[in-house]
Amino acid sequence: MLNRLHTAEQRVALLREAHQRHADDFWINHALGCNLTELKQPGEAARFYTAAVALRPQSPGAHLNLGDSLERIGRLDEAIAAYREAVRLKPDYANAHRLLGSALASQGKVDLSRASFDLAVAAYRKTIEANQDHSAAHNDLGTILCDRKQDYDGAIAAFREAIRIKPDRAIYRYNLGIALRGKGLLEEALDAYREAARLDPRDADAQCLPRRIRPLFYAAPY
Repeated sequence: MLNRLHTAEQRVALLREAHQRHADDFWINHALGCNLTELKQPGEAARFYTAAVALRPQSPGAHLNLGDSLERIGRLDEAIAAYREAVRLKPDYANAHRLLGSALASQGKVDLSRASFDLAVAAYRKTIEANQDHSAAHNDLGTILCDRKQDYDGAIAAFREAIRIKPDRAIYRYNLGIALRGKGLLEEALDAYREAARLDPRDADAQCLPRRIRPLFYAAPY
């Protein structure tokens, strides 16, 4: 039924009603967290993710999402603890390694951050080995190679693979433009930005062909 509701607001309203009757249901709490995150309410999302983790402490995804919501409200130490638990439960969890690396970098823990990003790269590559057509894994691998390692050749190759699989994703084109710009291929970067703008006219950054490299976009968690 949730899939038939068009907006996060509608889904949250329905889920809150369900929560009143089934407050101890893992999926209701987790879904509330996801939809409140979509509505940019991370503090409220953290409350429901905390309940979800308590109900199912063996879920790496619940710990990951809890960490993300905690980081968004500035509770970085708690976020790092949640990411570490996600990694402990699922050692090859690429997104958990990536978010842990970013959080550690925010704390200035460069060596630990670098190690987490290395593990994330290895995990993304393992995901790709298992499924060559996993576009989000190609995209997220590219973001780390570009943004954290300045491996522009590797990033360009990863973004091109993501585009090959899903050519209609504007985000992939935009990220390719950033990597091409980092490589110094400005004309090709402009072409990628223009194609991103064509695919998603609502993207003001792509429309304006930004003057500086902004943070890249990761795909949705998977």
